[in-house]
Amino acid sequence: MTADVPLRDRASVFTDEIDPDFVVACRTAAAAGLRYVDVRKIGGVFSHQVPRERWPELATVLADHGLRLGAVQSNFGKCAISGPEYDEHLGFFPTLVEQAHFFGTDVMRVFPFWNETKQRYAPPFPGGIRPNLEPTLGEIVARFRPAAELARKEGVRLGLEPEHTTYGGSPQEVARIVEAVDNPNVGVAWDVSNGWDDATIDAAYDLFRGRIVNVHVKERVLSPDERRLLERSGHPQRRQPALLGTGALPWTQVITTLEGDGYRGLYSIETHFGTRGEAGWPKLMAGTTYYMYALRELLADAESRLAAAGGATGQEAAAGG
Repeated sequence: MTADVPLRDRASVFTDEIDPDFVVACRTAAAAGLRYVDVRKIGGVFSHQVPRERWPELATVLADHGLRLGAVQSNFGKCAISGPEYDEHLGFFPTLVEQAHFFGTDVMRVFPFWNETKQRYAPPFPGGIRPNLEPTLGEIVARFRPAAELARKEGVRLGLEPEHTTYGGSPQEVARIVEAVDNPNVGVAWDVSNGWDDATIDAAYDLFRGRIVNVHVKERVLSPDERRLLERSGHPQRRQPALLGTGALPWTQVITTLEGDGYRGLYSIETHFGTRGEAGWPKLMAGTTYYMYALRELLADAESRLAAAGGATGQEAAAGG
């Protein structure tokens, strides 16, 4: 639904990475020049928990600020693989599909269930795949199938995000699950930072090529090699977030590679700065606002680079240019 939108206008942002108040979040995003926002939580609850009678009110807020909904960034699948929690998630999935249709998007982020086996990096698991994935893969596919089939029937594209607490913790695991599910409406929500410790960006992209439905934008201070070097020297570092464009991720390279290969989806800001401390929410809003301007600059620069190189993007691609 964004194939005819120029690259410079395909920035989006999780509203709850700005403010829990949807009006405040939309006003801030519009003021920063964005044309899209994504929903995860609104007013402290997940989007599927917002009563249907409030949906028209939210749609009016979007329209009043010249915004469209880019993606439903759901928490579906962040649950046990069976039992009451799974039943609850399967129960609210149709609401998510209905919500996507109501707000005019066909993109939804999902997950492939909790994995109690933690990832490790010293030494890493062979191939970036934990040993319990293959024995559980049949059950993962079977449990995920009802959502995948409904998505296919309703024309909604699901993107599995690399997230270390789930069975899709690494790019290799996500790719294996997508392959096993074997549904054209199931692809990848590529959080480029997530999984970088398990596979290089180039290697992850090779695994995901042609299946990416959404790109999550965050920044980090150190590359995996820098983190490992500090760890070997006795100074281990967490994967600390940074302001977009000031950290280790090669965002210009990532964007131009994606666009050159035909990606025409959104780039969705998910800063993960958090809201700790007395000034937590104001700091998050300030940091995310910086991201919005920085991402717009990155996209415009990439668009110019691609045009200079003779690559078609956005409306040009849709018109066959």
